[in-house]
Amino acid sequence: MSKRAKVIICTIGGALLITVIGFTYALLWTGSTKEIVGVADSFHIPADWKKVSEQVEPPRLVCIGDLVCPSLIRKYQAYATISSKELISEILPTNVTKVNYDVCGQGPVPAQARKMYMDCAADFILSNGYKGTSYAYRSYDKNSDEVEVSVSIRRQL
Repeated sequence: MSKRAKVIICTIGGALLITVIGFTYALLWTGSTKEIVGVADSFHIPADWKKVSEQVEPPRLVCIGDLVCPSLIRKYQAYATISSKELISEILPTNVTKVNYDVCGQGPVPAQARKMYMDCAADFILSNGYKGTSYAYRSYDKNSDEVEVSVSIRRQL
């Protein structure tokens, strides 16, 4: 094999190796979740609400799957006698620039083997470049004040 052929093979091999390393880094790198958790912590959640779940997707160079990155979803269980719309409006942080309420207060839909129904949804935009959605679910049991509230936030694209 000539010297020129060896140089070409080594150059191509090196370029491929650098490409594979770069692609692997882009897929595996994750950033800090500190900023998006701070945004979620700015919501006015009453102390007696119980956080039942939290899902945090960190910033990435390449987002994989259905979740936008970064994003965060928190779900709370609470008991409230005020309307779902009032409930959502009370927990939103002060830097909300726009809120759009949807399907609020229309009452329960026919039960479909679930104990809760979506009573209100709100899409909102925050002044710090995040947007989100909040849902309030109510119990089908008319004697119950149980409500489940979810807050989903993500970086605005």
